[in-house]
Amino acid sequence: MDLRKLVEAYVDAWNQQDVEKILGLMHKGAAYYDAFWMETCVGKDLADYFHDCFETDNFFYKTVGEPVTVNGGVAYRYSAHDHGDPDEPVLFYGTSVLIVRDGKILTSSEFYSSHREEDLEEICRLSERRHGMPKYAEAGLGVWKISAYRKELSKLMDDDQLFLDPDLTLIRVADTLGCTAEQLTYILRSEFQMNFEKFLNHRRAKFARHLLIEESDDPNFVSRVAEMVGFQSADEFSAAFRNLFGVSPADFRRDREANPDLANGYAAN
Repeated sequence: MDLRKLVEAYVDAWNQQDVEKILGLMHKGAAYYDAFWMETCVGKDLADYFHDCFETDNFFYKTVGEPVTVNGGVAYRYSAHDHGDPDEPVLFYGTSVLIVRDGKILTSSEFYSSHREEDLEEICRLSERRHGMPKYAEAGLGVWKISAYRKELSKLMDDDQLFLDPDLTLIRVADTLGCTAEQLTYILRSEFQMNFEKFLNHRRAKFARHLLIEESDDPNFVSRVAEMVGFQSADEFSAAFRNLFGVSPADFRRDREANPDLANGYAAN
């Protein structure tokens, strides 16, 4: 397939929102770079990534001018329109730089810019540095999908309080969200800077501090709170609480008795 026909087929596949057809034009290990989101997605994860794109973006693309041969491939300019009415005014302009090997796309770099031909040289230069500082879209996750999962995860924790279950697992939460365990691990790491265990302990400890300010004459109250919020043991609870608030649950209780205002300050943080 010559480069002009490759561009035509690639644009046509995007306009049909046909993920299988897009992938058929690409190498199995191909990479897709989106300059707007600063994301790169590679290989087997591309299918999920493109499906997510079409769930949120509904554009129709028209090439502008002639494709230009670049080092290792071809670049073309395009205009984006509402997919429902492609004759409507231009929504934005962009440039795609396709690096081609053996007739198939090895990398596709998307830049959003003016439609001017003189911009192509600078855009092609940028495309050669496309992996300079990308945010890797692991496991086919783009920022829009990550945002949706993060909101749903927060809802599960804030409203449904799943963390109170002492037997809660990563796989169970992932299944509830509708993602894989690998994707959930990535979301926790990138969005919360935590692994699953630390994320649960953080939620449980925050919830526990509000329970600890309650009045109780029970000498085992701290242990009961640990059990109520999902910790497997009082020692595990104490370590997690101290790590988050800098004080043990027992000391927190004593602070409350000696200085209620100080303890209330802890609870409001």
